[in-house]
Amino acid sequence: MKEDTCRQETDKDFNIKVFDVNASICELLFWVNANDEWQSKNNKVEYAEYRKKGEPGANSILGLKHAYNASKHEMSYVNLFTFEKKNSFMGSSELLIGDLTSDPVWVNCPDNTNNNPKFKKQIDKQIKNYREFIKGRKVLKTFEEAITFLNAMNQKVMFSENE
Repeated sequence: MKEDTCRQETDKDFNIKVFDVNASICELLFWVNANDEWQSKNNKVEYAEYRKKGEPGANSILGLKHAYNASKHEMSYVNLFTFEKKNSFMGSSELLIGDLTSDPVWVNCPDNTNNNPKFKKQIDKQIKNYREFIKGRKVLKTFEEAITFLNAMNQKVMFSENE
């Protein structure tokens, strides 16, 4: 009986940690995307020029756009990452669970199933960018690059007293 209680607590702790990771990634996706959209609207010329240069942070933002939209529309982003290391579940070499002490990494995303002509081309482009720029990379590294890039861009913006 005591072993079952310990196992339930371990499962509960694991689920809470996975939820915390999911919530943190989702929140970071929101803020990176919000800043990217603000820059695109308010710093059009310079921001567009720097994004075209292919800097790592700009490339990460392009890949993160798909993960953000997946989180916003269907919550499928939780299937876009896994943990770098896996542990055996109950001694099985076939049943593996993520090791929460390791870094989450972006995994491949499914093909676009949205056949709406209004969105298909845009979604296909986002999936291409995701696969090209962040798939297989550490989640934290992609966010670090994106935030560093956005901070540098924010330093270039001049605000007037009326804003």
